[in-house]
Amino acid sequence: SSRYLARAAYEVVGMDLLGTGASPGWAEPFAGDEGRQVAAVIEHVAAEPWCTGAVGAFGLSYGAWTTYQVAALDPEPLGAVVPVSVTPAAYRSSWTGGAFNLLKRATWPVSMYASAALPPSRRDPDGRWAAVWEARLDHLRSAEPWLFSLLEHPTEDEFWASRRVDPADVSVPTLAACGYRDVHTGPMVEFVEAIDA
Repeated sequence: SSRYLARAAYEVVGMDLLGTGASPGWAEPFAGDEGRQVAAVIEHVAAEPWCTGAVGAFGLSYGAWTTYQVAALDPEPLGAVVPVSVTPAAYRSSWTGGAFNLLKRATWPVSMYASAALPPSRRDPDGRWAAVWEARLDHLRSAEPWLFSLLEHPTEDEFWASRRVDPADVSVPTLAACGYRDVHTGPMVEFVEAIDA
């Protein structure tokens, strides 16, 4: 999708999620920090001389989750979002009918940890990348794995309530895409139908 948009004369800016790639810090699963960070990037990009001031956001899976978060924050330059293959109802995709969704949630936290353990792909000559990577590895040695955090909350408690995007908060035009057999399809369709944008 990035190449397609670039060939269509759009400027495309990639952003590493908090705690992955060259991004320092560490995220908690489905917390709201990523939405605020994406909003800051959108404001920054909109102010660049090569930008018209209109910005869209898209993402796949967890990157799509952040597009819902930023859409709920509604930064002024944001004109539209395209979340692909994710639901903004993290509890429903983690605990399906009261049972922990092993298909989706047993493997995903492990893959997020694996992504966080990788070194940044862009290595600056000053060595910032090594410091970011070392700090992340130090954190991974002592952090509780996301899988355990999700298992500790089998009911839709405050943990999940603070990790839910309300469709009433989304006023940005939204084009959501999902596979028919994707675990997120039902909750995603319900959410998008409730958006008044």
